[in-house]
Amino acid sequence: ALALVGLSQSALPLLFGTIATYLLVAALRQAAAWWSVTDPSWVNVDRALYYTVVIPAALVIAPHVHVVGLVAWGQPTRARLLAALFFVVAIVGIAFVYIGGIDGPVTSDYGTDWTPRSSITKLVLLAGIMLPGLVGAAALLTMAGKLEPAGKRRVVLVGWATLVYFAVFTLDAFGLTGLSLLAARLVTAGTGLLAWVAYRDAPTKDSEYTPPAFAPDEMMYER
Repeated sequence: ALALVGLSQSALPLLFGTIATYLLVAALRQAAAWWSVTDPSWVNVDRALYYTVVIPAALVIAPHVHVVGLVAWGQPTRARLLAALFFVVAIVGIAFVYIGGIDGPVTSDYGTDWTPRSSITKLVLLAGIMLPGLVGAAALLTMAGKLEPAGKRRVVLVGWATLVYFAVFTLDAFGLTGLSLLAARLVTAGTGLLAWVAYRDAPTKDSEYTPPAFAPDEMMYER
C-alpha cells in the first residue's frame, strides 16, 4: 500500500502557500504599476515588488515537482530529492535576477512589465521552471486518471491550477503587453482558487490505498 497524497507528506501546503504569496505580491505590484502611471515615485515601488515577486514565482517549481514525483513514484524520499534539485535551480535563477538587474518598465494602461537582463536567468526560467512546470502539470492530469476517486479530484485540481499557472507565467515572461497582460494576470489569480480547493480537500492524515494494477510498460508506482 502507498500513502495517498495528503498534507502530512506532500508539498501541497507549500505549493498552495507559494502560489498564494505570488498572487498577493503580484496584486500589490499591479496596484503600484497603475499608480506609477500618474505618480513616477511609484516606479521604484513597482521595481521593488518585481524583485520580490520573482522569488515565489520561481520557487513554486520545487513543491510542484514534489507533488508530481509523489504521485508518480509514491516514494517521498525520491520526491524530496527531485524537489531539492529544482529548488537549487530556482535559487540560481533568482540570484542572477538580482546580480544582473532588470530593464524597464514597459508601461501601458493595464500594467508594467520588467525584463531580467541576465541570459542565465532567462535560460533557467525556460529550461528549469517553465517547461518542467508545464510537463509536470500535464503529467498530473494524465496520472490522475489512474488514481482512485479519493485522490483523483485533488490531483486534477492541482494539475489544472499548475498548468494554467505555468502557461500564463511563460506567456507573461515573454512579453505580454496591454489588455492581454491584465487578462493573463487575472487568469493566474484563478489558479489560486483551484489550488486552495485542492489544498482544502487534502487529507490531514495519511490515508492508505492500494494502487490499481498497471501493465509492465506503464508502471507509475513502486509498491
